[in-house]
Amino acid sequence: MSSRNLSEGSRNASKSGQRTALACAPCRLSKTKCNGQDPCARCNDRGIVCIPGVKRRKPVRRSAVPSSNENARIDDAEAPESTAQADLLKQEVHCSVWGSDASESSTLNLHYGPSSTFVFLQQLHRFLLGSAAPRQSTINSQSTNYTSEAISEFGYSGIFFGNESDNNESAAGLSLELPSFDLAATFLETYLTTVHHVFLFCDQGTLRKLFYNMYSAPSSNQNSRDSTLVMIVLAVGAFLSNYPIWADSLYRRVAHRLDSWGDSVSLRSVQVSILLSEYHNSQGRPNSAMLAIGRAVHKAFAAGLHRDMPSQGGTRDSTESDRSRERQATFWSLYANDRMASLSLGRPASINELDINILDPSWDSGLMAAVTIARISFKVNYNIYGRNRGSVSDFCRKVQEIYDEMISFHKSLPQDQKFPLFESELGQYSANLTASQMILAFHFFQTMIITLRPCLVLDAARRRSTKKSTIPSDALIWLNDAADRCRDASVHIINVFSRAVKVSSFISCMRHSRFFIEGACFALLFDVVRDPARDGCERNFEAIAQGLHCFTLLPADRLLMVSTTGVGRILQLTKQMVATAKAEANQKVDNQLPLPIDFSNESIGFDQGQALGEGLWDEAGISNNDIFDLSYYLWCEDPRPLSVD
Repeated sequence: MSSRNLSEGSRNASKSGQRTALACAPCRLSKTKCNGQDPCARCNDRGIVCIPGVKRRKPVRRSAVPSSNENARIDDAEAPESTAQADLLKQEVHCSVWGSDASESSTLNLHYGPSSTFVFLQQLHRFLLGSAAPRQSTINSQSTNYTSEAISEFGYSGIFFGNESDNNESAAGLSLELPSFDLAATFLETYLTTVHHVFLFCDQGTLRKLFYNMYSAPSSNQNSRDSTLVMIVLAVGAFLSNYPIWADSLYRRVAHRLDSWGDSVSLRSVQVSILLSEYHNSQGRPNSAMLAIGRAVHKAFAAGLHRDMPSQGGTRDSTESDRSRERQATFWSLYANDRMASLSLGRPASINELDINILDPSWDSGLMAAVTIARISFKVNYNIYGRNRGSVSDFCRKVQEIYDEMISFHKSLPQDQKFPLFESELGQYSANLTASQMILAFHFFQTMIITLRPCLVLDAARRRSTKKSTIPSDALIWLNDAADRCRDASVHIINVFSRAVKVSSFISCMRHSRFFIEGACFALLFDVVRDPARDGCERNFEAIAQGLHCFTLLPADRLLMVSTTGVGRILQLTKQMVATAKAEANQKVDNQLPLPIDFSNESIGFDQGQALGEGLWDEAGISNNDIFDLSYYLWCEDPRPLSVD
């Protein structure tokens, strides 16, 4: 390029004497003037790519003394009510729980987020005991074992920390042999009729085939990945069938095999890790279950399950299509369980939606429904419990949006997946509810209850506060309606399970039903605690009693005993609170009533008119004598004319 052209370009670039608001990226990076054209003169002269810039926002210059309109905008943006509402949400909805458990070798520090049941238990404890209980918002990292105030008192510390099963059998005493074929077949069928509807990555026919292969040639399948998958299936089925010794024995063999595989990644290793999380969950070890899901997610990403499997040739044969379908089903089962565990424990999910590059599992209605609920639960975790600032009205709007989305989801379900949504539909579905429908109903109502639970807490905080409420009046009305929805959902899921378990024996084997019934009872108890003096608390107590009866229909174990004791203890304290609140309310009403008039010194007779005041009855148009004549006919049983002797 000639020097003449270069000089002309330089003159054009500096003609305005100031930088343009649309300076290109190279000129902005080199801090040189740009004429704002595309391409600009400088980039054209230098022969480089000119990347157009973005128009800068002009800085807002404020006057020393703001105008009245500016003052109004500042007041609206930083109103005390907005700050108070943000603090209210942070203290009542977005608070978490920490706990530490010191052992001989290490100290366990665990965190559960705002959507966790443990946090809700803390809230229930605080409102139940009033000022005697510490506020969660004051808990910090220096606090000592905060769970002692509520979790331990109600008996949930073992589940909070995920203590090992209190099985008295030592490791040396566990059998290293497989259970008999008939007993193992019972374990397999128990699994297939219950938990299998949650993990749909391997069809029933394939699992039965792998089971028969393992027992037909046990020596050749000692360390195969297929036999390891069957073993963890049998371990879960053994626990559901109330054979804890066999369950623990099979679990330990699977854990040992998984460790021996090292860093090798396969489809079976992902599936085994997923089922290990379910085993930990059934044993009351939610933290271990979440960690197992995390390991399964990392293995799934390493195996590329989140990406579509490339075909070996131009087209896929049936075997390759089946393998691709199993890969996708495994990933989506993991996805659904990751999201539900995230919501239950209040921790971030391990799978990012943006990383997924496979189609939705539309070929299976049950798996597709589980994925849809999982996506809704993700919104609950981040939109409802993940906001640290905002107004109560905005919070209520988001809760309403998720509630409407859940109702729309239920309407879109195929008929074989539907479950009773309201009390009026109980007779229509409960008699023939399948395991798949019951599991979906549990997850649906659990998500709905967790979505609406903050409304109970906010309403309780508003009622207990001695300060002027910062919540708008329309939001208060909506909070009360949302609290009613939460109560109705809690009562309804207890009724659904109570009716279904009477006609479907396999539903009684679903031990994790305890978790969902327990959560519904906690919501009903808090609904009473938020306003113990109101009418209608008996309906909550009746539903809780029915929930405790449902516990008696489940296999008895340590976890069921913890739930029964915990719910019963809180129920007892809540009933005492209701009795005290109603007694105080009655006393207040009695104090406001007027004192009774003492007529003991009044004269009674025909001169009563003069005693009451001269001319009182004359003004009413009735003579004094007529008044007593009327009273005679009103009180005399036989109003016949008096006879004169």
